[in-house]
Amino acid sequence: MNRLFNQFFLSLERGKVILFANVSVGATGAPTLNAIKSKGVATVVRNSAGNYTVTLNDKYVDLFHVNVNFINAAGAGVAYVYTESQDVDGAKTIVFQCKDLSGAAVDPSSGTTMQIEMKLKSSTAP
Repeated sequence: MNRLFNQFFLSLERGKVILFANVSVGATGAPTLNAIKSKGVATVVRNSAGNYTVTLNDKYVDLFHVNVNFINAAGAGVAYVYTESQDVDGAKTIVFQCKDLSGAAVDPSSGTTMQIEMKLKSSTAP
């Protein structure tokens, strides 16, 4: 990994890295990545209704956590999000699914901004 990270982060885990992605959602859930606000993220693509794949620029040892926040005055239409799969040490991907209150797959409303926070591990040290 050829990145310069800020070194001080109080944690019991070594090599903790936090990446952020800022994604605008258009018609039919189409994502547009704001590259300036998404350092370390290569792409975000829609696979199916409410299902998105985030591809990172670099490989990481492990994924600790993913959090997705929705910004939309009219409501995003999403009740919860879960991480469906991850392969941060191989394909550099994280797949997450958006669901409505009934548990059905749902795209965020057009005009919504998704703020994605990914906590990763970059070190194999214990």
